[in-house]
Amino acid sequence: MITVGTPPSGWEPPSGSDWWETQRQRPGGPPQQPRPSTPPPFPPPQSGGPYPPPQSGSPYPPPQQPSTPQPFPPPQPIPPTQPPAPSAPSAPRRRRTALIAGVTLATLVFVGLSAAAITLTVQDSRKEKPRDTLLKAASALGSARMLTYSGTISSTTQTLTGRVKVTKGGRAYGPISWSGTDATMLAADGHVFLKEPKSAWMSRMQVGTTDAALLPDGDYWGAVDTTELGIDFKGALSPPAMASVLRRYAGLRTTRSETTARGRKAIKISASDAAFYISRTGGHELLRYELSFPKIAADVTAQPVSAGPAAVSDVMADLGRLGDAFDASRHAKVAAKPEFTSCGTFGRPCTVSVKVQPDENSPGPARVRAYFRLASAQNGGGKVFGDCQATGVVAAGQSQPVTCTISGGEWARHGADYKTVWVYTAPFQLAVQPQDVPRMQHDLANE
Repeated sequence: MITVGTPPSGWEPPSGSDWWETQRQRPGGPPQQPRPSTPPPFPPPQSGGPYPPPQSGSPYPPPQQPSTPQPFPPPQPIPPTQPPAPSAPSAPRRRRTALIAGVTLATLVFVGLSAAAITLTVQDSRKEKPRDTLLKAASALGSARMLTYSGTISSTTQTLTGRVKVTKGGRAYGPISWSGTDATMLAADGHVFLKEPKSAWMSRMQVGTTDAALLPDGDYWGAVDTTELGIDFKGALSPPAMASVLRRYAGLRTTRSETTARGRKAIKISASDAAFYISRTGGHELLRYELSFPKIAADVTAQPVSAGPAAVSDVMADLGRLGDAFDASRHAKVAAKPEFTSCGTFGRPCTVSVKVQPDENSPGPARVRAYFRLASAQNGGGKVFGDCQATGVVAAGQSQPVTCTISGGEWARHGADYKTVWVYTAPFQLAVQPQDVPRMQHDLANE
């Protein structure tokens, strides 16, 4: 049995008297009310009043307590057709909004301070002391495998104009102009080599026209006296040497100015006899070097160690060609007349021989190469039948025969037509021993 309670006094149904009839006609009847003898329970007071606001769709307003006066007036009922008033934002949301605003302000302040710090750093680097700039440039050269000098390098005797690479071990290489002649220079292991045309070498070695005629036309490698150049690449222009120069000038009185070098903004550090152009950005890179004596005015480019064998591949290749290089400072000579040592019939293969002697100032055994020619006239004149060459290692102060064989060609076609044939020879002393070439290549690879 379902008991329907009586509503409290003063209560009106939300929709008039028809509402009760409607509820009574529903299955199960109207919602059951607490008995009159038991006061309805009250929920704990909420923020803003002792009762919670009415819930949408609830059939009853909050019950009233008849015995205890309410500390605040009860909330006025809201007409059913009027939507509930929007509640004020809660305190946590206000705190969250304030927190977000605070973080944004702090971020803006931090970004502003960072920008100011970067600006100050740039300004400070521009005001860097010359001593510090030189020391940092010296430190940057610690990772250089090679320095390339593009410009002019002069000594008391020679002026080189071109592009010279100087490796960490002091080996120098590059296309240059030497005494007005275009050449390729290679300085390594106490030697200075030049690759020049035949005419330049014949003039340098003071070779006569007859001897020069025995050499084929073309470019030849040869060694010149090291005193002729007068530049110590290893001690003055290698990466370690240049780093030492920078550190030395860091202890001297210098001035600083703003300029450009190699198309980049640079700091120029000047002393009484030298000037260094160092990049304003990019790690204190040495861009240009100028010196009063020996006179140097050249742009500088550093090649890092990480470049590996590719950085010296051209140097390595030309080192392999030095086995045939002349020694322009030594003059070998013929110790006896050249002769046929085996030649039964003209026109058939004939072996010729000559005794050669190295320069009297040679420090030890020397390689001497003799060029031979068979001709119809003395001193290699007339009709030329054929040429050959031979090389021998001769002890200092001694003489030794070298031999070679001429066959084929004009000799085979016309040699038998002549009763008299002349043998002519011209000796040249070479600069290095055969074993020196692989050793120099090994040393370059392991700098």
